[in-house]
Amino acid sequence: MQQGRLRPVGVLHTSRPARSARQHSHLLAGGGAGAAGLFISLIIHHLWIMLIWFIAPLGAVFAGVGRIVIGRAYGELKSALPQGILRVGSVIVAAAAALLPSIPLAELREPLFTPSSGDPVLSVGVKQADLHFIPKRPLPAALIGAGLGRHASRTRRAALSVASASLVFALGPVHNIPFLGGTPAAGLGWAILFAVVICASIVLVGIDSALSHSG
Repeated sequence: MQQGRLRPVGVLHTSRPARSARQHSHLLAGGGAGAAGLFISLIIHHLWIMLIWFIAPLGAVFAGVGRIVIGRAYGELKSALPQGILRVGSVIVAAAAALLPSIPLAELREPLFTPSSGDPVLSVGVKQADLHFIPKRPLPAALIGAGLGRHASRTRRAALSVASASLVFALGPVHNIPFLGGTPAAGLGWAILFAVVICASIVLVGIDSALSHSG
């Protein structure tokens, strides 16, 4: 009479809830990061540039998308990141690596806007401006994000997740970096970008860490 194999029932019943809890923690952290990035951008615009609170509803939609893609990307990378404050620094460096190339790329050509006494005037056609935007903001961010995800976790899923998060971030706060190159507003755009990256990274790691310890 053959003796059946013992099935690790306890492990099967506990691993799924634990995995679900981790995923929920990552999604909440991603949502917090998206909301924090939107809020800090709106505040800086309110204090030093102009009131743009009317974009908050659209920004909230992006934050909702960010909840999913940023949370999943962080979940893919988390095991490869160091602990403690170094984890926050690592997330900041990864986000900056994906987003910052748009700055020198924007500076390599003539400004797209001509300064005037009122609002800046677009010096090229709208279609040309769009063609200028894609290869200098979302495309580099997605490609670099894919490379970071692949390098950190060695999986296609991680590469796709980090590429998606980088793409959404590039289309969110300070998406107009490519249009600011060569203009007096470029420096302020860079400052907003750094502020958004740092604030969102701190919130992302902080919320996930708090939820992990509370669970």
